[in-house]
Amino acid sequence: MLLKSSYNTRNDPPIAAFASLNYRLSPHPDHPAPPSDPARNAQHPDHINDVLDAITHLQALYPHLTDNYILVGHSCGATLALQVAMSQATWPSSSSESGTKHTVKPHPPLAVVGIEGIYDLPALVNYHTAHPIYETFATSAFGPSRDVWRNVSPTNGQYEDSWSNGRLVLLGHSKEDELVEWEQVELMEKTLRSQGFGDVRGKQRVMEVMRLEGLHNGGWQTGGEVVKAIERALEILEEIE
Repeated sequence: MLLKSSYNTRNDPPIAAFASLNYRLSPHPDHPAPPSDPARNAQHPDHINDVLDAITHLQALYPHLTDNYILVGHSCGATLALQVAMSQATWPSSSSESGTKHTVKPHPPLAVVGIEGIYDLPALVNYHTAHPIYETFATSAFGPSRDVWRNVSPTNGQYEDSWSNGRLVLLGHSKEDELVEWEQVELMEKTLRSQGFGDVRGKQRVMEVMRLEGLHNGGWQTGGEVVKAIERALEILEEIE
C-alpha cells in the first residue's frame, strides 16, 4: 500500500508514504498449524477482513489518507487488493459468523496494482486438475463450495457499483510464472473491460496489462519488477488526473 502525494518533482516519485499490511493465513496441508494458532488457521472472510481492518486503522490514524492511495498485492495479495475494491466491506464479519456483515467501511483505493495475481479461483483450479494442491489450497482458504470460490473471485466484482472512484487497475504478470498462468490476467482483463475500464487515452477508468519477467516469486523477492509496476501505475495516474 502506498499513499500518493499531491506533489511531484523531477527526480522524486509522487509517493508520500508506504504501509505494509498483514493478514492471517490459512493452514497449509503439509504444514498444519496447531488449532490454537489463530494466525495460521484463517478462512475466508478472515483474510479480507484483516486487510479492511488494517486500512481502516491507518485511515483513523491519518485523516488525510482517504482514497488517495494505491493498493499493491502479489499473488493472493492481488486477490485481496481487488476484493477491497469489489466488496465495499460486505463480507461476513468472520468465518464463524456467516450471517453477520462486517461493519468496517474504509475508503477504497485510487488504484490497484496486481502482480502475478489470482483473479478467478474456479478457473485456477480447473486449469491445474493434474495438481490437486490447487484445489486443496482453495478449499483451505475458502471452503469446499465452488459457488463461494466464484463469488469471492475478483472476476466476479461489479466495480461500477462497488468502486466508483477507482481510476486504475494495473495487472503485472510474467509469462514465465510457473504457478499462476497468464489466463488469470486474460480473465480479469475481460471483466474490467466489460465494466468501462480501458486504455489510457481518453479514459478516466483505466486498465493496463504489463508484461513482467521472472518466476512467480522472483519479482517480489528481488523487488525490481514490483518497482517497474508501481512506477508505471504512477505514470498512468499522472496522465489521467
